[in-house]
Amino acid sequence: MKKYFFFELAKSSDQNQLLRWRNEKKTRRSSFNTKIIKAKHHKLWFKKTLKKKNIWIFKSKKQKIGMVRLEKNKRKTEINYLISPRFRGKNLGQKMLVSFIKEAKSKTPLTIYAKSKLNNSSSYFTLLKSGFKIFQKKKNYYIFKFKNGK
Repeated sequence: MKKYFFFELAKSSDQNQLLRWRNEKKTRRSSFNTKIIKAKHHKLWFKKTLKKKNIWIFKSKKQKIGMVRLEKNKRKTEINYLISPRFRGKNLGQKMLVSFIKEAKSKTPLTIYAKSKLNNSSSYFTLLKSGFKIFQKKKNYYIFKFKNGK
């Protein structure tokens, strides 16, 4: 039996849904780049991201609720996430992040960073409630850090 909430690696069929979520008005306002994403740019980004296998869709039965993406480089791992406009305001961002981190940390020790614009109170509180701590405050945004040992 499947859990009520679960993650699936993103598939090419998720491309258009993610573009709609990413271009939704509030999402653009909350993003560091506030410009509308052109379909051709999204398509290239999504194809590259799918190859990395670092983007997951958070689901409930057949409902797509949100997306989590990990970007790793030599120095750090950064998490990016978004919730479908239909599911905002229901604490599902927190549930998604906590579930994702719980699953990931069972496999390896983690230090994950996240960013949130100063005026994005939803993301700010979601990250804090998900176990992240403020690591630095920059001019226009916070950097959060989640660290656990195994």
